[in-house]
Amino acid sequence: MKEKLKIDAEFMKMSIPISIDEQRALEKSLISEGCLEPIYTWNGFVLDGYKRFDFCNNEGIDYRVQEMNFSFREEAIIWLCKKRLRKVDVVTPIGRYLVGKWYISQKTHNRELKKRCSRQMLEFEYSKGKHNSKWDTSSYLGQVIGLNRTTVERYGRFVIAMDKIYNKEQALFHAIMRENVNLGLDRISDVSDMDKKKMSELYDSLIKEENSLIARRRQGRRNKRKRNDENETRIVTGIKEMPVFDPDMEIRGLTLTIPTWISAISKAEKKINVNIATDTAKKMLIFNLNNLQEQISKMLEVLECTKTEY
Repeated sequence: MKEKLKIDAEFMKMSIPISIDEQRALEKSLISEGCLEPIYTWNGFVLDGYKRFDFCNNEGIDYRVQEMNFSFREEAIIWLCKKRLRKVDVVTPIGRYLVGKWYISQKTHNRELKKRCSRQMLEFEYSKGKHNSKWDTSSYLGQVIGLNRTTVERYGRFVIAMDKIYNKEQALFHAIMRENVNLGLDRISDVSDMDKKKMSELYDSLIKEENSLIARRRQGRRNKRKRNDENETRIVTGIKEMPVFDPDMEIRGLTLTIPTWISAISKAEKKINVNIATDTAKKMLIFNLNNLQEQISKMLEVLECTKTEY
């Protein structure tokens, strides 16, 4: 039987938010393959693997526990930040939070290390030009992570503000982390100074506004699909209304045209004065009448060959 592990709010706040689809995929994997990665702990507290730990406990899935050996709490936090920053972008809320948490914990850890270091050792490092290395925390982390020192320090202030929000309105904290609401860093700092009541009211209004925006987007997508469906229906309807193949169409067309030819020839015959008409005109008419007569003969032959009974 597994020993009872404890939950630490500070460690849990650093958990990477995942979507519903990602959560379902994780649960499916745990059910089919088991918990392949251990639950990392420190001093009996779950350090990393909260989602796996929670689901496995609920479903009775076995898991391994790996106890980490850290002398200080800050070391555990720094390890966790490094591990999780490999999976997230530093410009996301959780990325900023992890960078800021690393920065704050590293500063505290450095102070403890300085107490343990001899004065001579520190003087030696300064003499070698190492005063901008690990002791200059924001510059050091900036070099490691790929950010400038002012950004690292700003993310530290972001953590302080977010922790204040967490202590007053956890729902708002998680909404920001999941990017369900979008607030700038300066705005978050202002919000963190609100009292609990105002913060709760702000959260309700932000969620209402976000839900309204989502609803408008969904309606827009539905309207677009509806227009596409209507266009497709019109195209399909147009195709269905096209006339079916008519085997007599050419014959009927010719049958309707021939009386016009007969009438035109009859009128011309009565009006033509062959005595004054030019030879050229008469030759052209004779040539076309012969062609017409030849085509009539061919058509009669085709019709006679296929004639059954009229």
